[in-house]
Amino acid sequence: MFKHLFVVPMFLGLLVVSAQSDTLENRIEATRVKFNVPGLSVIVVQNGKLEFSKGFGMADRERNIPMTSKSSLMLGSTNKSITALAILSLVKQGKLDLNAPISQYLEFNPTDARAKNITAQQLLTHTAGIDGNVNLTDANRDATALERYAKAVLQRPLVNAPGATFSYASDGYTVLGWLLEQRSGQAFATYLEQHVLLPLGMTNSSFDFAKAPKLEMAQMYFQGMFPIFLPFSALQSYVPQTFAVGLGGAPAAYMISNAEDVAKYLEAMLEPENHPSLEILATQQTQTPTPSGERYGYGWISSQRFGLPVLYHVGDVGVSGSVFVLVPSKKLAIGILTNTAASAIAEPLTRLLLEGK
Repeated sequence: MFKHLFVVPMFLGLLVVSAQSDTLENRIEATRVKFNVPGLSVIVVQNGKLEFSKGFGMADRERNIPMTSKSSLMLGSTNKSITALAILSLVKQGKLDLNAPISQYLEFNPTDARAKNITAQQLLTHTAGIDGNVNLTDANRDATALERYAKAVLQRPLVNAPGATFSYASDGYTVLGWLLEQRSGQAFATYLEQHVLLPLGMTNSSFDFAKAPKLEMAQMYFQGMFPIFLPFSALQSYVPQTFAVGLGGAPAAYMISNAEDVAKYLEAMLEPENHPSLEILATQQTQTPTPSGERYGYGWISSQRFGLPVLYHVGDVGVSGSVFVLVPSKKLAIGILTNTAASAIAEPLTRLLLEGK
């Protein structure tokens, strides 16, 4: 099927244009219903323009509030690339050497002496040796919450020597968050807002959970019976959740945003050289091979998917999630936000948007 896509003229091929909106909307809605997702929003950016932006389903089933492109939720791991931008801004300011041991900047006493040799570069690319299968629980949001969480991460024994191999570990980005606070002298959420979000016009995004009531937050839902094994089943139920979010997980997964702001971010990512806050990304991006044959670099996975070279990441916190896809060769970006787990619908919906079917 895919081999025929490339012989179709550009304007009828992979890209979604406004003339196809009605058909596209029907297909997205059918996919949402098939996977029983309460609500989702979709944006498509091409050639520097927002080509498609719409919500589907319900932001809040109980209050009968529809999902829109303004509905906000937690992104999940897609916000790692945004944390990475903030770290790179410290490099640009001369406040951080990516290849220097973080122990040069941070005071901690690990049980595994090898942790003293971890670098910011290794944390960005998941090669620091941190155990990704152990998740700490800390729902606190006080001024030292991020530091406490990061120190607890660094106290755990490493599973690999720093720099030895790729091993995905979200908690490494928590350590980056603490590093950012120490080198900038600002709270993580404040620095991200001033140096990344506002320069990109992302006024409805924040790592500060105190601002959540001012945003159009969608209700988040936990999937009920066997969500992984029965993704299409009517047996699935969705239970409204109030997610206890601690500051420790913010750098890795807990940014609040909506589809409109995601569109601004992805548009900028397609042409980082045109944005002063992203300029360093073009020269500093480093990619590390993963066991799957893909490459990971600063919050983006580089891969050949759907017959195209893409950069992508899926975010999922169980009660909400997102999908970011960049196709630089087509100057195309796709963003998907869901108010329940995003993993099951991520691939079929991305495929639909890329095929334009």
